[in-house]
Amino acid sequence: MRHFIHLDKDMVIAYYQEHGLGECSKKFNCCSETIKRKLLLWGIKIRTKKEAFSLFYKSEKSDKCKIERSKRQKETYRKLGKKMFSKEFRDNMGNIRELKPCSKDSQNGNWRGGKLSWWRYKIINKVGGKCEVCGWGELPEILEAHHIDHNKKNNSIENGLSVCPLCHRKIHYWNLKSKEEVFNNLSK
Repeated sequence: MRHFIHLDKDMVIAYYQEHGLGECSKKFNCCSETIKRKLLLWGIKIRTKKEAFSLFYKSEKSDKCKIERSKRQKETYRKLGKKMFSKEFRDNMGNIRELKPCSKDSQNGNWRGGKLSWWRYKIINKVGGKCEVCGWGELPEILEAHHIDHNKKNNSIENGLSVCPLCHRKIHYWNLKSKEEVFNNLSK
């Protein structure tokens, strides 16, 4: 069952002149959208965000908010100030930290032997930057190199196939294991 709230036009308009939509909605026990719709229905211009903020900062509530914010800032400074503004911190402020060298060898979990990216470029350039299956080559940058035998460690040029992303997905979807299967199933 819906509850209809009767809003007195003169009271709402008078209260809205001095307060924002949120305060009006609390006073008249309804949501701010209802107040907004009623004001528009009655021909009252709704304040812009900038106007609403300027009205808020002129009110007494703004002073309370400033005091609360000041208290929070002082509390934060009290907690963090000793660490943040210690002599050691000030002396080192602005100095660039020395970065740890990233592991480029087999310690890195993404390392694949260091030959994969060069292998990809060789495979794609072998056919002149085109998909070997469908012949698409408008953007050679997005072409992919496919391992024909599905063995990522076998990086020989004969095991590579330059394919567009669409053909590459089809190869894996249909689980095609040889060049003949690829060309028989995917060629036009």
